[in-house]
Amino acid sequence: MIGSCLLELAYVIEKDSSCLSVESLQPISLIQQARNLRANIRDFANVQLQPGESFNQALQEMAMMYRYFQGLLELNLTEEHAREKSGLQNDKLFQLAFNASRS
Repeated sequence: MIGSCLLELAYVIEKDSSCLSVESLQPISLIQQARNLRANIRDFANVQLQPGESFNQALQEMAMMYRYFQGLLELNLTEEHAREKSGLQNDKLFQLAFNASRS
């Protein structure tokens, strides 16, 4: 059992305080990684873009989906599984999300 844990946080995107990345985490068990993954999957399970949303809001949603994809890769998921879990199986949507995350 882990008695204490140290997290080092960093902003994923400059000037975007809504998304933080854990730079280092010591120690973390495989069980805790699996629990975190399940919680994150639940958070993004119902993310879908709707026609009535504003363009900027849609871009923000896609950027979040791509950031989530990157987080899944950091947890050693294959690219195929990470794209499936983040909702980015479609190549065009993946490219849009990638570009949205860079702006």
